Amino acid sequence: ELCRIEYFITREPPFYWPAEYWEPDLMKSGCNFMHALTPNVTSQNMHMVVPFMERLSRGEAMSIIILGGSFANGEECVQGGFRQHDCAWSRRFVAWLHIRFPSAEISFYNMALNGCPSVCLLSTLGLELNVVVGSVDLVIVDTASNDDCRAGDHEKLLRAVKLLGPESLVFGMLSYDELGCQKHHMVDLWEYYGLPHVLIPPVSRVEKSLWQPAYYRHPPWTTHQHVANIMAHAWGWAWRGYAPKWDRPATNPQGNFDVSRICLEPTTVYSAYARHGGISPEAVSGNWRLFEDRPGKPGWIATEVGSMLRFRFHLSGYHEHRFVIKYLRSYQSLGNVYMTWNGEYIGRDQRTLQGVWTEKTHPRVSQTDVSFEYVNMLPKHPRETWFTLDVKFLGPGKFKLISALSC
Repeated sequence: ELCRIEYFITREPPFYWPAEYWEPDLMKSGCNFMHALTPNVTSQNMHMVVPFMERLSRGEAMSIIILGGSFANGEECVQGGFRQHDCAWSRRFVAWLHIRFPSAEISFYNMALNGCPSVCLLSTLGLELNVVVGSVDLVIVDTASNDDCRAGDHEKLLRAVKLLGPESLVFGMLSYDELGCQKHHMVDLWEYYGLPHVLIPPVSRVEKSLWQPAYYRHPPWTTHQHVANIMAHAWGWAWRGYAPKWDRPATNPQGNFDVSRICLEPTTVYSAYARHGGISPEAVSGNWRLFEDRPGKPGWIATEVGSMLRFRFHLSGYHEHRFVIKYLRSYQSLGNVYMTWNGEYIGRDQRTLQGVWTEKTHPRVSQTDVSFEYVNMLPKHPRETWFTLDVKFLGPGKFKLISALSC
């Protein structure tokens, strides 16, 4: 009973504020859960969130974005009238911030994309951050589970975020599988850069009754609420001044950062998510069409062999040019496409994209993959030029393109 009183009348842990997501049974079990789990999941750099919270306490206007995959997006999360984004753990955590700091003006942008690992988010990061008016004060990153053990891509995302927003607070919601490979790679990475984060283990190890089985391929709303509680609890402890501030040596596991593989300032952007507000490629032949093969997951899709889709890209400046293609990959039912690109001042080139994972060790999941292609410019090319990209479907099954951009 004392634990319940703490929820509402004090600043004491566990800082559990379900707000409009109130469920008495969840609250009853959540208190012991939070006390048992939280000391094992917070990072040594939690004191870094305090200046952000101080600004909230002064009633300042703050912008928050989240970068992640389907979990951050709230895929298949339903609690009464709350669905998708409004049901996700990220929205629940922001609701806690609103209650904790009612005078603050908080703008929240959920930029998570289903099945989108770090390399996917990297390709359009500059475009995504341009959506926010003014500076981005807090960037929450939740991609570790999609990244599997690819810490190199994750590191590039962190460094690109800091490059685009050097004054932004970057916070990680990290999780890892039963094998724990993400735990060792990702935690070392975040600690090396001195960035605050929480680490979510397979919570079934802690309390099976609280981490319920997933509906379909994604967890239920109760899982989202518990993750939001962990976030709020960790931030609450930091606000109270209990966040540890010690240093410990760390080793940079992936030091190389190839900024040329990121389109920080795109010149042409095609996005299936833009809908009526964006530009569209030309369906030259066959049955390429923009639609949602699953709710909330649009793309240009072809099922007829020989279908041709044409993109026209603008290039500007004399730096090294490239274009980026986002497309769906899975373990079955997807075919291949043959890409060719050429223009008046560029050399002709080509490549095949495969829809089915070729790596035998890749998990049996559907994810957005990214193809980075460099444009071979001819000598003495003008500052402003154009080129075309033709995408021909080779079969079998279908192929799905999600976005294409040049820089």
